[in-house]
Amino acid sequence: VANAELTLNCEGGSVTGIGDPKGGGNVRLLNTMLAGAFRTGEPLFLGSPNGTYTLENSSNLLELNP
Repeated sequence: VANAELTLNCEGGSVTGIGDPKGGGNVRLLNTMLAGAFRTGEPLFLGSPNGTYTLENSSNLLELNP
């Protein structure tokens, strides 16, 4: 994701924002503002368990169960 403003409001038993909860995908945020709220018992905000996560000149303002 590059040069973007994203708002993620998610709800459910298992919730993923950007990425793959069971895979190995790579996630990169560049010049991006990410905001939102997750209402869940199993969150994965960004990334993948077998991949990489890179944050460059970006910000994350995510809340868990607000």
